Amino acid sequence: MELDRGYKSDHLIMAEVMDRWEEHRRRGKASDFCWENYLKENILHQLHQQKSSFAQYLVDLEFLNDSDYKQDHLNVNSNNISLVKAVICSGLYPNVAIVK
Repeated sequence: MELDRGYKSDHLIMAEVMDRWEEHRRRGKASDFCWENYLKENILHQLHQQKSSFAQYLVDLEFLNDSDYKQDHLNVNSNNISLVKAVICSGLYPNVAIVK
């Protein structure tokens, strides 16, 4: 619930988990974060490597000019949750559920 931030989205929870884990990792507290939140650090490390690989692919395709995906100018819309949800939804189409 703490990591949910009220978004009720597995994808957004995972993004929140990764952001927090990366912050704890920078401070040398990644293991503590994983222990407190019942997470497997090796899985988060693998996901971190995948993010880095995807960033490098985007550089290779000249979509980004730098593979450091944490730069502010590459995250201008990262706090626009409506836009992020729309991007996630478009990526999942046509496998999208409608809640009634």
